[in-house]
Order: sequence, then structure tokens, then C-alpha cells
Amino acid sequence: MLKVKNFGEPLEHDILNRLNILSTAEICDGMSEFNVTRCGSIDAGITPVSKNRHFVGVAYTVRAVGGNTFPVQYAIYNGKPGYVLLVDTGEYRDGPYLGELMATVAKNIGLVAVVIDGFIRDSDAIMQMDYTVFCRGFMPCKPSKFDDGEINAAISCGGIDVAPGDVLVGDCDGVVAIPRIKLKEVLMASEKKHLADSERKRKIYDFFADNQFNRKGLDVRLIMPEEVRKLVRK
Repeated sequence: MLKVKNFGEPLEHDILNRLNILSTAEICDGMSEFNVTRCGSIDAGITPVSKNRHFVGVAYTVRAVGGNTFPVQYAIYNGKPGYVLLVDTGEYRDGPYLGELMATVAKNIGLVAVVIDGFIRDSDAIMQMDYTVFCRGFMPCKPSKFDDGEINAAISCGGIDVAPGDVLVGDCDGVVAIPRIKLKEVLMASEKKHLADSERKRKIYDFFADNQFNRKGLDVRLIMPEEVRKLVRK
């Protein structure tokens, strides 16, 4: 029997705009001090079907084990703009969970992205439709459906525990899940990292501009992070 629970809270526009500036790497760095498994980074085997697929959205979770695509389809038809469909397959690897038709519905319903801890099919068509899908790979066989599963329950996806309402950010490096209860603290820490990296980038570009490094014999230690410089001194 399919169990359906309520959606998590949508994101405030200000928070959404701030998150859109950040990369998954910056967010993981920001989460490093919050005792979250792998800094919230979902397993590296779950990758984007098409590159340049940065997204931010609220977790809309599905548990669909044993190759059962019924809860995935039900969730897509009942989706909302601003949410990311995140599918826990129970590590099922013998069939796909999504194809061109359901991806088309998800895109037009307004789901920000679909992230599946498993396989999909119709990958060429999904690439061409300019829609964000992350998965473990591709398998062309026919999906199965039966009346079972859970929607908007706590799940595990790619080795990370995710609750409905948590925040998901994805790009070419992968997908990061931010616990909603820690969102504001993680966002502030990630923005601090973003500003620090921007300043370091400026210093590095300036250092190597006009080939000053070779022409003036500058010491590369001048642009090392302090923690690296300390190790070099030892």
C-alpha cells in the first residue's frame, strides 16, 4: 500500500537566491563543521544525465524499492514547483525508474529536478529536453509497477539520510543534501567560504598575471593557504 505524507516547507526566495550562487563544493565545505555524513554529499555514482545542471530545491522524497516505479509516477503527477524528487530504490539495480514520458511530466509539473539512486532509460531524449535528472546509469528494460512505497518519508539516497523538506543543491560535481534544521547555519558558513575562495582566486590570478611568477621570481608560498604554509615550514 502506498503511504503519502505532506510536503516539506518551501524555500524562502531570499534563501533560494543565496543558495543559487553557491557550488556544491562550497556547501560541503560549509557543512564540514556540522557533523553531517560526508558533508551531505550523495554518493558519487549518482551523476547528471547532462552537464551544467545546477539546481536548488526542497526534497520531495520517494521510497520505491524492488524496481517499483508506481510511487515515482504517483509522486511526479502530484509534484509541485520548487521541489526535487529524490528516490530511494533500496539499491535496486535490475531495472530503470524513469523514462522520457515521466521526465516530460516532471519538467512541465515544475519539479526542479529528479535524483534517483538507480537507473533510468531514454537518456538521449532526456538530454535533448533540457531537464535535470541525476541517476546511476541507464538500462533500457521495461519498468515494473505495484501499489507499494512511501512518499514524503525519511529515506536514504546515495548513502545520505534525507527528510522531506531538507534542501538539495546539485551541479556537475554531484548532489548535496542540507538538513533543514541546519540550513541557516550551513548557508552562512558556505557564504563565508564562497567569499574567502573568491578572494583567494583574485590573489592567485593577480600573482600569475603577466607571468610575474617567472619574470620576477616571486615566492609561490605567498599565495598558499595558511594551513599549507605551516606544513611547508616544517
